[in-house]
Amino acid sequence: MLAIRHIFTDKTFLVTLVLAVVAMLLGSVTPGDVNWRTLWSLLALIILVTVYERLHVFEYLAQQLLKISHNRRQLLLFFYLLAFAGSMLVTNDIAILTLLPIFFQISTTLKLKPALPTSLITIYANLGGALTPIGNPQNLYLLSYYHLNFASFMQMTGPIWVLSALSFAVVALVTPPAKIGRINLRPVVIDFRHLWILMLGTAIVLLAVLKILPLPVGVAVAVGLALISRSQSLEHTDYSVILVLLNFFIIVGALSRWGWVVTNLEASSKTIWGTFLTTVGISQVISNVPGAVLMSRFTNLVQPIYLGATVGSFGTVVASLANLLAVRQYYGWHRSATGSFIRVFTYANLVFLLAFGGLIVLFQY
Repeated sequence: MLAIRHIFTDKTFLVTLVLAVVAMLLGSVTPGDVNWRTLWSLLALIILVTVYERLHVFEYLAQQLLKISHNRRQLLLFFYLLAFAGSMLVTNDIAILTLLPIFFQISTTLKLKPALPTSLITIYANLGGALTPIGNPQNLYLLSYYHLNFASFMQMTGPIWVLSALSFAVVALVTPPAKIGRINLRPVVIDFRHLWILMLGTAIVLLAVLKILPLPVGVAVAVGLALISRSQSLEHTDYSVILVLLNFFIIVGALSRWGWVVTNLEASSKTIWGTFLTTVGISQVISNVPGAVLMSRFTNLVQPIYLGATVGSFGTVVASLANLLAVRQYYGWHRSATGSFIRVFTYANLVFLLAFGGLIVLFQY
C-alpha cells in the first residue's frame, strides 16, 4: 500500500502519465517503443539500492566522511565527491534522494546556506552518474539500444572524466576553508555480516545489467536480497521512477512519428556536431532521458547523444530527473526559500552547461 500511495502522489509520474495519454491520443505508439530491458535493469538496481538505504549503509558512509572533515571546504567537497562516486553505482536519482536529507540536517546544524551546495551536489550526481553504464537511466538505455559492452561504453566517457576533474579543482579553490563546529548525528550501526551477502548479490546484479549474466537472474537476486534483509525494501522501493521512464518511452514513441519532428531531427542528426547540440537543446525542454531516447531513433552516432544527454542535464530544472528530485527535496526542507534556490540552481547549472558544452564543442568536435 505504501508503494502504491507513493506512486499516485508523485507529481512527476502524474504529469508524465497525462502527457503519455495525450501522446497516445494524438500519435501512434507501439509496444516496440518501450525498451523493456532498460526498465527491468533499472528496477533491479532501484530495489538493490533501496536495500542499502534501508540498512543505512549510505548514511554510515556519509558519517565516516564527516568524521574526518575539519573545515567547510572539506565537508562540502566530501559531499560532492560522495554524490559523484555514489552515482556511478546507485544512479544519480538515488544519490540525490539519499544524500540531500543528510546534507540538509548538517547544514541546518552548522547554519550553512544550502542553496549553492545543494546545486553542486546535484550537478556532481549527474556527472558521476554519466560515467558508468548503470549510473543513470539514459546510460542503461543507450547500453541496451546500441548493444554496447562495458569497454565500448567507457570509451565514450573520456571528455566527462577530464572536465569533471577540472571542475572539482575549480570548485575546491573557490570554496572557503572556514572552520566548522562539532556535528552530532545519531549513530549508525551496520551489520557487516549482512553487508557481505549484500555485496555478493550486488556483483551478480551488476553482471546481469552489463549482459554478462541473464537479466532475470539479476532481478531475482535483487528481489531475494530485499526479502532476506527483512527491511521492507520492496514496500519502500520508488517504483514511480520506473513508471516515469515508461511514460517517457510512450511520449517519445509518439513524437518520433510526428512529421515535423521527423523532418527536423533527421536533418540535425546527420552530423556529430548537430547531434550533440540537438540532444543538449532537447534535454532542456523534455529532460535528458527522453531526449536521448528520441535522438536514438534518428542516428547511430551514440557518443554525441551520450555527451549531449550528459551536458544536457545542466541548465533548466527539468533537464534531468535528478534536478526535479533535488528541487522536491529542497522544497520539503526549506519551503519558503525554494524560489531563491531555483535561481541559484539555474545559475550554477548554466555555468556548467556553457563550460562543459563549450569545451566539448571546441576540443571534441
